[in-house]
Amino acid sequence: LYTMFEKNNQSLINHTKSVARSKPLFIVLPINQERLSHWSLAIFANVNGQLPQKGCDIDVGAGMFILYLDSAFSANKTLHTNLQNFGRVISSVLGKPDKKAVYPFYSERLTVPQQRN
Repeated sequence: LYTMFEKNNQSLINHTKSVARSKPLFIVLPINQERLSHWSLAIFANVNGQLPQKGCDIDVGAGMFILYLDSAFSANKTLHTNLQNFGRVISSVLGKPDKKAVYPFYSERLTVPQQRN
């Protein structure tokens, strides 16, 4: 999906609009960076603004934010820009269009156990 979004594929944008209309709490976006043969994960959290603050270390009062999870790389500028643009598509579907919105972005490098044969 991410690769399709990166290429500005209208069918993916339409699909995102249909998903966002149901006003989910989270939208999970698996990311395949084909050039690197690598997968990572972006989570658009608090999409509907209903995430409770209790037990959350992030100030959820600001609305939607992006969590980027990866075991090998941090988010590069292109990836960050594309995820921000994806967030703007989601917001416009929810009736909050802002072409200049910048969503709080949290990137975490995860330690993933390696399989040993």
